[in-house]
Amino acid sequence: MTDVLDELVDVDGLLARRLAGTEQCVHQRREPVRFADDHGRVLVQRRVLQLALEQLRCDIQRKKAEAHQAKKEFRESAYTYVNIFRKYPECGKLDEVLYNAALNFEASKLIGRAIKVRGVLTEKFPDSPLAKKAIYLT
Repeated sequence: MTDVLDELVDVDGLLARRLAGTEQCVHQRREPVRFADDHGRVLVQRRVLQLALEQLRCDIQRKKAEAHQAKKEFRESAYTYVNIFRKYPECGKLDEVLYNAALNFEASKLIGRAIKVRGVLTEKFPDSPLAKKAIYLT
């Protein structure tokens, strides 16, 4: 796990790479961004930075969960995935996060929790291919 964490130490570098695309994020919005004044521009830039920071935090937690899984620490990995789902609703690919949590709960012999997580997966993401796959595993 320290190898993975060593890679993540350069958070400033990661943030700089993420923020390089923030201007594109603002311009790719469906509705145009209109600024009444500089204060409005600052508020939008601040929100974009907050979203980028949240995405970084989510990515770091996913790497931690993957590191736990690689070390066969399935229980810790499963709980890390569940925390990602709870704390980072804008993280992206949350169906995959729940699916991985369920697999890790099952690997750690916590079958009841695996079933509950699969239930949440099918409830929140009924059209996801992973939700359909999870139905067959319950």
